[in-house]
Amino acid sequence: MEQPKSKMNRAVVLISASAAILLAVSACSSTSTSNTSSGSNALPSTVNVLYEVSGTATGADITIETGSGTSQQSISVPLKSKSSGATGLSFTMERGAFVYISAQNKGNMRKGASVSDKDFYGSLTCRISVDGTVISENTTTSKYGIASCKGSA
Repeated sequence: MEQPKSKMNRAVVLISASAAILLAVSACSSTSTSNTSSGSNALPSTVNVLYEVSGTATGADITIETGSGTSQQSISVPLKSKSSGATGLSFTMERGAFVYISAQNKGNMRKGASVSDKDFYGSLTCRISVDGTVISENTTTSKYGIASCKGSA
């Protein structure tokens, strides 16, 4: 009968040791987590996203993914803010949010173009910048071509 007690004692010791190790590990990890989040290396939770559409085309239909949903509108090129007149549209968005813009050439002959021009209908370039860094840029040169850009904020 001594063997079962001995096995039971070993089991109790093993369980107690395992629990102590788990407590020590969780205490260390919670300490390091709180130090990291309050440290100066923590990234801000929001970023500035700038959507731009430029080129020689006269107009475009655009679709933009913003923090509050999807927006569609017809624009003159280049894309400008209606309120400030600044080039592009700027939004504050959550870090890691999906960002997207597409611009479809309306297919109108650009000013000063002749039928023999390769760039008869103009070009469109979309660009997305996050905190001043370009994360996506694409161009189309066809009549009803679509330039699309996407990424993570």
